[in-house]
Amino acid sequence: YQTFEDFTYSNLFEESKVRYVYSDRNSNIWVSISNAGLVLIEPDDDAGKPRISEISNKDPYYSDLNSNVIYYIAESDDGALWVCGENGLNLIHLKDNAFKNYSYRSARGIDFPLEVRALLNSDEGFLWVGTVGDGLKQFHLASQKFVDVPLVHRGRQIREAIQSIIRDHKGNLWIGTE
Repeated sequence: YQTFEDFTYSNLFEESKVRYVYSDRNSNIWVSISNAGLVLIEPDDDAGKPRISEISNKDPYYSDLNSNVIYYIAESDDGALWVCGENGLNLIHLKDNAFKNYSYRSARGIDFPLEVRALLNSDEGFLWVGTVGDGLKQFHLASQKFVDVPLVHRGRQIREAIQSIIRDHKGNLWIGTE
């Protein structure tokens, strides 16, 4: 038997849906609120209360977040956060609150955002990136560039929304699509 405590914070939780929850290595809780960005819940302070911050692309302090629609969060080896959203990929360095946005450069040299819903670290210098409508990509960390990875099933290229990416114990990728 498990008990649950109701957590209420501002109108964000009442008016929006919680899309994703992530706990980082510092015991911070990151909550993605649909269309409202992120809520950061830091561990209890000396008074026993958690510190709560809202992070959105409308907030001047965190103005570099490229979208308020966040689908997935992953942590890098150095403790930075990869934030996947409606307008692409963000990297947040928590130590200095530095943000970096990454867009996809097409073969024609045009930058445009990707709707990123899934991410997996390869341990080989790149991230596997699952997009909506543009298939699977590799994001190479050294060059900071996206590379297309064709997914073909029965002679047809798969471009559906990639919702999840995992690696099994044999190193095989499993990709969940819409």
